[in-house]
Amino acid sequence: NNNTNNKMRNKTVLVLGSNGALGSCIVSHLKKSNPNCQVIGADVSLPSNDDDDNNKSNDAFIPLSLAQIQHLSNSSSSSCVDSMTTALVNGIRKEQEQHPEQRLFLDAIICASGGFAMDDDNDEEFNNNNNNVHEQMMQLNYYPVVAAAETAKKCMAPQGLFVVMGAAAALVPGPG
Repeated sequence: NNNTNNKMRNKTVLVLGSNGALGSCIVSHLKKSNPNCQVIGADVSLPSNDDDDNNKSNDAFIPLSLAQIQHLSNSSSSSCVDSMTTALVNGIRKEQEQHPEQRLFLDAIICASGGFAMDDDNDEEFNNNNNNVHEQMMQLNYYPVVAAAETAKKCMAPQGLFVVMGAAAALVPGPG
């Protein structure tokens, strides 16, 4: 709708999980419906060469190092969140340095990152595997949201929009 397009004109949006099923659809929608909206993508996976639409849609991309995040999570969850927050804030500041004519603050942060993990069906190792699965689920789903919130404190414009979601099922029907 034209009213929404006018509101998003010349806005800057950070999309966490920009290369996932949900995030890539959000990036594509933002760019198609609001060509003047600057979209900064961030993800643990790099944009694929096959995904021409997503590569053209991101105006900038912040790579998040999964290896670094996993290494730090062995020490503490706060280190993991700090590492993600630092990567996001540094990526945003780098983008601002490269394009000083653009807005200083983010108008919106959309957190569409996430994932799912299951443990093996081995009763002997259930407790150990269960703890590993819980930590992996925290890394995939909770830590990015906290890091995005910390980034918002440092980089979001007043009256900015903060959105958290995370399921491909939000876009396509599920089984049954």
